[in-house]
Amino acid sequence: MSKRTIIITIVIAVFFVVAIAFAFNLSNRMINSGVRKVGCVENASSSYWKMSYKLLKGETDRTIRPRSDEMRIRVSTEEGSLDMTIKNAQGEAIFSQEGITELDTKLDVRRYDEVIVQIHTDKHKGEFEIGKR
Repeated sequence: MSKRTIIITIVIAVFFVVAIAFAFNLSNRMINSGVRKVGCVENASSSYWKMSYKLLKGETDRTIRPRSDEMRIRVSTEEGSLDMTIKNAQGEAIFSQEGITELDTKLDVRRYDEVIVQIHTDKHKGEFEIGKR
């Protein structure tokens, strides 16, 4: 074998080792994130968050900066359960509801520059929408 062939073989072997390590690390991050999404379509901005999906399992959150005095909260459930907590920047809950099946309401957020929306689901099929586009 020539030196060139040996060097090329070593470079290819290192490439595969790095690729496998990267893939393993990425899959671990996906597993450790604790959220399983199937058929998910998400639309989000700094003031709006909407997700619709065939399955959402686990916990997810997002910081929203309301653009008006009221923030719309809408949830639609076909199967499973969805719990939602909305906290102010200091971590105090300003809205909390468990086992939401259907919800369409407005939350007074005029005192808050931003809120943290926390969603916890168990095999939820449906959608939720928070804020204004």
